[in-house]
Order: sequence, then C-alpha cells, then structure tokens
Amino acid sequence: MLNGYGKHEDEVIRLEKLSRKIAPALAIIYAIGVSFLAWDFVMTLDQEWFSTLFGIFFLIGNMHAFLGLMLLASVSVRKKFKFEEYITINRLHDLAKMVFAFSLLWAYMGYSQYLVIWYADLPEETPYLVIRSMTQPWDVMFLLIILAVFVIPFLGLLPKTLCRIPNYIQVIGVWVTIGQWFAVYFLVVPSLQHFGHYHIYLGLHELLITLGFLGIFILAYLNFLGKVPILPISDKHLCKTWLGH
Repeated sequence: MLNGYGKHEDEVIRLEKLSRKIAPALAIIYAIGVSFLAWDFVMTLDQEWFSTLFGIFFLIGNMHAFLGLMLLASVSVRKKFKFEEYITINRLHDLAKMVFAFSLLWAYMGYSQYLVIWYADLPEETPYLVIRSMTQPWDVMFLLIILAVFVIPFLGLLPKTLCRIPNYIQVIGVWVTIGQWFAVYFLVVPSLQHFGHYHIYLGLHELLITLGFLGIFILAYLNFLGKVPILPISDKHLCKTWLGH
C-alpha cells in the first residue's frame, strides 16, 4: 500500500488535493445512485404513487443509518485497539451530533412530503399515506417509527453530557440503525400486500436477507482493515501524538 509513497509532508498535500476532487464527485454519484435506487426499487412498487421528495428522503434515511453504524464501529474500534487518544471523546461527540442532526433532517423531509401530499389532496397520492398512517396495523408502526427514529435520538442526544459517554452513544447508534431498517420495511411491505389484507410479517426470510447483507458488510470492512493502515497516516488532522509512530 506504500509503494511510491514519497515524503510524508508532500504526500499529505497531494492526498488532500486529491480528496478535495474525489469527495464531491463521490457525494454526487452517491446521491444520484441512491435516488434512482429509491425510485426503481421502492417507489415503483406502488405504481400510482409518486413523489419528487422520495429520493432525498430515502437518502437521508440511509445516511442516518450509516451514521448510527459509524457510532457503533467507532466505539468498538476505540475499545479494541486502545485508540482513546485518536478517537477522542470530542470526535465521538461530533459524530453523535451528526446523528442528532440527521434525525431532525429525516423528520423534516418526512413532514415536508406528508404536507405536500395532504395539501394537494390528489387521489393518486393520498392512499399511500392513508394506508400507512390510518390503517391497521401500519398506523401503530407509523407512530413507533417516528418515536424510534426521531423522538428518542432527538431527546437522547440533546444533552451534551450524554453525547460524551461512549457506551451510551453506541447503543443509540444501534437503535438508529435498527429503526431505519424498520422504516424501509414500512415503505416497502404495504405496497406488496392487497388492499384491506395488511399484516406485519417478520420471519426467517427477512432475517436471513438482513443477516446476509450484514455479513457482506462485515467481511468487506474486515478485509479493508487488513489491507490499509487503520490510522490515516496522510491525514494532516491526525493527532500530533500519533505522528511520531
């Protein structure tokens, strides 16, 4: 991985310039890709319903789940490799604040979508929300998802002191990730069932699919950690105490 690596100071400057070019491009590609994924795989399940906000709403939900997973991974790596000096409490606090902010953003985007459909009162759009917010058993799940994905992270990460407790924010990270899984389930499953015959089914099929993707992620993550330095040696923001190692 270090073939062709020059002087450290020169590499820091070169890689920083490279990241400034690559990062915006990757962000745009990711945003467009996830939006198309949401439209093609989720929104098209209900052929009569459409929303121009759905792509960004789905994207924000994915980012929220990703940040929750980052909290879990960061605290775990911090404990495993004794990186308290690098993954500091301040950095964990910043990550917890990002989870807090995205819970607000997710709720805002969901409310914006709900408001537009309610205000327009269009026959092809309102059934999508009526089924999920006013029809059993989805109405109960509707309230539980709002509670799990927005209310609990919002109140739980509001105090500064709680955001600086690693074990606590790790639990919040797992909670947010699971909550967003149920949010995706809530968007998909009602569109696959016949009108008036709705039921919540969580069986072996859903469990195995989830475990399969989780296994792929863990294998990719461990494989990545085995091939690249766990510390970003070309990051100019790296703690000074690590620069001599």
